Parts: sequence; structure tokens; C-alpha cells
Amino acid sequence: MRLFFGFLTSMIIHAFTINAQDVALQELIENELAAFPDCEIAIGIIDKQEALKLGYKKENNDWVSVKNSGTLFEIASISKIFTAALLAREVEKGLISIEDSLQKHLGFNIKNDTYENQTLKIKHLITHTSGLKKNPLTNYKRYSNYLKGFQLDYVPGTNWEYNNLTIGLLAQITAEKNETTWTNMLKEGILQPLGMNNTYVNLQETPEANRVQCVNKNGDIKDCYFHKIGAFQWPSGGMISNIDDMLKWLEANMNETVDELKFLNEAHQTMGDSISIPWFEKYKATQGFIWWHYRTEKGQRIICHGGNSPAQTSFLAFDKARKKGIVVLVNIDGRSLLNEEQILKSTALAMKVLEQ
Repeated sequence: MRLFFGFLTSMIIHAFTINAQDVALQELIENELAAFPDCEIAIGIIDKQEALKLGYKKENNDWVSVKNSGTLFEIASISKIFTAALLAREVEKGLISIEDSLQKHLGFNIKNDTYENQTLKIKHLITHTSGLKKNPLTNYKRYSNYLKGFQLDYVPGTNWEYNNLTIGLLAQITAEKNETTWTNMLKEGILQPLGMNNTYVNLQETPEANRVQCVNKNGDIKDCYFHKIGAFQWPSGGMISNIDDMLKWLEANMNETVDELKFLNEAHQTMGDSISIPWFEKYKATQGFIWWHYRTEKGQRIICHGGNSPAQTSFLAFDKARKKGIVVLVNIDGRSLLNEEQILKSTALAMKVLEQ
């Protein structure tokens, strides 16, 4: 089955001229979507100063165009890169160094944070190489009690293992340094300066209007399942947003156009490309300052992060050198989007758009 090109053009903003390159982009997206299961997908693309918003819904193997740039989706672990930015601001101000020991920034003592003269450091948390407990999801008080009894018995920094809880810990440290909450820091330091008025920290504060819809097992169209998690997890996966707002965030990271947000660049550092991410070998992925760094077949560096909640999937990526980026939001879980290479179809779509 093939989509027709016509409906795509209606979503173009900023007088995006339809030329041969644009038609090729549309054809590329069309070809990738043909392999997707029934779902709704919202896509935002920036290419230098041009922006394109596309919305699709597939039901019973038929695609239709939808205007969903204002529809709210879970961005899940893309929340982590907002936490990265807030931590980067502390680094820029000289209040935290990634080479600092974790102990230096805690209000309590870890039982033993050193092994073979190697100490747990902030850089181990931002690169998922701390080896600290990652499950089950918990609250800060319980995680603090865990750390108080923790005895390091391995060399930190040697093994990559994705960890939601350490990102929550970083957010807590950052907030305590400013005598506020991570939520307040996010809103005052990022969301408000960028005019991201339809981005929410957690499900509890998210209005019911404009949430993405799903068809449930009874065939009824209702709000998609939104994952309810505790406050300690919000910095690692609680945020909810839409394409309109996420394009503002994408542009700020690519162009650094807002003076108050110059610190975003600090979080784009590569950490020496020394930490490989086994999940994404196809893209020669390395772990940066919470962000991931992919490579295209042409050698382009793609700075990115993905998110996966129980019923929704997200991906944000950009080529900073070429000023080209993309956001993809889907109302289906990641497992349902895996292709034969065990790569999410949404990720593969985004990478092919950026490679074009």
C-alpha cells in the first residue's frame, strides 16, 4: 500500500517550498510508515530555518492525515535530556563538576564509595556507568537509605547499564543546590523561556484535553494509557508534550538562539566517545552527557535520545552541524515497533530523514 503525496503538503509551515528534495523526503517517510502497525504518529522536522509538521493515523491498514502537532504524548525518557540541561547549567556556573565525587553533593554519607582507589563520580551517573541499583522504581527517601548502606565493590565507569534512578538522583542533587524542586527549575529555567506552555512535568498536572487517543481492546476510542509514576522518576521519564513545543526545544538545542539557554551546549559533549551503547551498535552509538551520540553511514554525528513508556514511544534527534533535526511521537509501545534489526521503526525513520 502507498500513501499519496497530496495530504502531506497541507501540514507545511514557514512557506516550506515543495521542490524535488521535499518530495523525496515525503516519499522516504511514506515508505517507512508502510511497515508501521496501526497507530497515530506525530512528526516535527526542522531543516535550517524551515519547519515541517506531519501527522498520520493508521487504522485497519489505511493511513489518513491528521493535524496533531498540538496533541499531547508522553515523551518518556526524553525527559532525561531536560535533566541533563539543568545539570549542565550547574556545571557552567561552576557549582558542580562531572569529576566530583557523588558523595560531595549528598547530604548524607555513602557507606563506602571507593574501590581500588576509584570513586563514584557524577560522570558515572550521567553516562549510566555507576553500577548503582536501577530497579525497582522507588522514591528518594528509599534510594537515600540504599545509598547510606551501599559499599562499592567494583570499578565504576567500566560497564554501561541504563539507569533511571541515577537520573532522578542527579535531578535531586541539582534541585537541592538551588533550594528548590526539579519541577520549578525546569519550568523557570527552560519551559518558560522557550514558551513551552503545553509541556507538563507529570501526568497529574496534564490536562485531559488534547491527549492522544487510542483504540482499546473493546474497540472504544479513549485516552491512551499514560504511565503514572512517582516524583523521583519525573526527571527520568515523566514529561508530556507535543510537537509544537518539542520543536521549540529542538531548535534551542540546535541553534542556541536564547541567551539564557547557552548552557544547553554543555550537555552536548561527547564524553570522548569512549562509552559504547550495546543497544544501538548499528549506529555506532556512544554515551554522552546523558544524550546519546549516533553516527550515520555518511559519518554524520546525530545527538539524540529516545523514550519508551508502556503504551507510547518517542525519539528526538539532530545533526548540529547541518542544523537539521526531528521529533517523532507515537501512541504505541516500543516493542510493537521493533524491526528485523531490533531497531525501533520510529528511530529508523528519524535517522533516514536526517541522513537524507
